[in-house]
Amino acid sequence: MNRIRLASTHALLVAALAITGGGLILPAGPAAADPGTTCASGSGVADLTRNPPILTFRLVGCGQRSGVMSWIVDVTGGEHPATIAWSSGKAMSTGTTRLTNIDFTGSGCPAGDIAADLVTTLTGGVYGNPPTSGVTHLCLDDSRLPALAASAAPVHL
Repeated sequence: MNRIRLASTHALLVAALAITGGGLILPAGPAAADPGTTCASGSGVADLTRNPPILTFRLVGCGQRSGVMSWIVDVTGGEHPATIAWSSGKAMSTGTTRLTNIDFTGSGCPAGDIAADLVTTLTGGVYGNPPTSGVTHLCLDDSRLPALAASAAPVHL
């Protein structure tokens, strides 16, 4: 059953690559309330039927704040814009995210998940000056395709 699900996920990811010209939106990336800190966790869901598919990732436990991050990840390793809307008012952070690894064996994740390492760099808005960067290990659950759930604990920046 897991092999069928894995093959289905792989086929959807390849199809999404073809549809979007090489870009695929996946959950990812670190963010923090203060440069160099860590968010306790993050989670979100991407709809792979959208063109392009978009993921919204809820960040919690980032110092005294939480927020919602949205971004595009190019599975070929390209950088794409990312934004964080912090829940503490009108504060925004901007930056980029880049996929550095995807592991269909799910290393470090619950059985059946896909693992991904993503680099997020905040470069503007609140918490982006000076720029900060971090790597987050994501676990992607494809059991509800075409929805792709993502989770990470902790989320680093």
